[in-house]
Amino acid sequence: MTSGVSGPATVAYASRDVVSGRSDVDVLRAFAIAVGICWSVLFVVIGLRYELQMYADGSIFSYAIAARDAWAFHWHNISDRLFVYLFCHLPAETYVELTGDPYGGIMVYGFLFFVAPLLGLTATFAADRSQGRIIFSYACLSTAGAFFVVLSIWAIVKARFPPDSYIADVLHSAALHVFDVIILAGHLVLLLVITLASYGIAFYVVRRLGPAKASICAASMVALGLGAYWVWFDGTLHTDNRYYLRTVLLIATPALGMLAAAYALRADDRLNFAIPLMRRPMAALASSAVTRSAAGAIALVTLVHIVETEKFVRAWRDYEVAVRTLATGALSDPMLGDPHFVSSDRIGPDLNRLSWSSTTHFLSVLVAPRFAPVRLVIDPDADYFWLSCTTATANEEADRAVPAESRRLVRVHACLHR
Repeated sequence: MTSGVSGPATVAYASRDVVSGRSDVDVLRAFAIAVGICWSVLFVVIGLRYELQMYADGSIFSYAIAARDAWAFHWHNISDRLFVYLFCHLPAETYVELTGDPYGGIMVYGFLFFVAPLLGLTATFAADRSQGRIIFSYACLSTAGAFFVVLSIWAIVKARFPPDSYIADVLHSAALHVFDVIILAGHLVLLLVITLASYGIAFYVVRRLGPAKASICAASMVALGLGAYWVWFDGTLHTDNRYYLRTVLLIATPALGMLAAAYALRADDRLNFAIPLMRRPMAALASSAVTRSAAGAIALVTLVHIVETEKFVRAWRDYEVAVRTLATGALSDPMLGDPHFVSSDRIGPDLNRLSWSSTTHFLSVLVAPRFAPVRLVIDPDADYFWLSCTTATANEEADRAVPAESRRLVRVHACLHR
């Protein structure tokens, strides 16, 4: 009797668990897709609205496009990134050549650069629509095949277009720090780690008291804590560490891709883990508790990115104004090598956190009206110089849309150092 009753009851509860689990997974999937698409669109909107393509190394890249010399200025030194040059820089330079509009060329460059993640998502979505394809096997096969093809192309291009001796030493030094663990000590990484750890603890405690809405309650508690931190204690600004966190993306992206492929195959019953140690973690990660907690974690990470992005773009806007003020003003620091030079140290330390020493003078040209600064804003602490005297002189003598006087100032600076 007992057995007869408990059997159907067990099946009923199991069915409800499966339905609930599937519902949670569907909600998590929809949420993740929405977040990914929204951020991909915002990359374009925010990037172009605040001219973020000119931040840091982007200043030299943008100036090179405006002056129509991207390959000679730097890209021949990093020829292994040829796709970026062909996809972003060459079309933008072509636009400048055809229209004589250097600012428009910079916007074309920014658009193509920022839209790349959205195009990647679109291509992935299109590829994933095919029925009956073994995604994981296809990914493994294409990755292995593409690796040898890309490696061959990379080796040929590097051999054909080696970097200048000055740049080669810099690239070698930078390569040694790509996987430097020190980059993980930045305030944004620590903030994310503390946020997720706090959320994990809160979720565990709340779930034991009332599992129904544990993720919502735990995420709300941590969000309130973050709000208090940002209002009363935070004085940080995520600036130069943006450059080095590419290492995290380099590691995390393929790891998430493999996990996504594994789950896609598991959902289609195409992937059977013969190893019990793998089967249990995969089943656990697909449970209702994990999917709900993951949604809360994604929401909190998104909140952190929204606030940190807002802080950055607001400061970047003010920094551009400060550089423009110096570039169009009467202040001068002739000890830097020319009466038309002015030191970026005149900018307050709070805003100067956004400076990029090797590209400040390029930025001063870009933000000046009609690309014609009265002064070239120079960072006196710069120890790396993009242009050689020969390259800058050739660009000055060429017919370009950037005013000749601006290119002359850039040439003077280059010839003082290289």
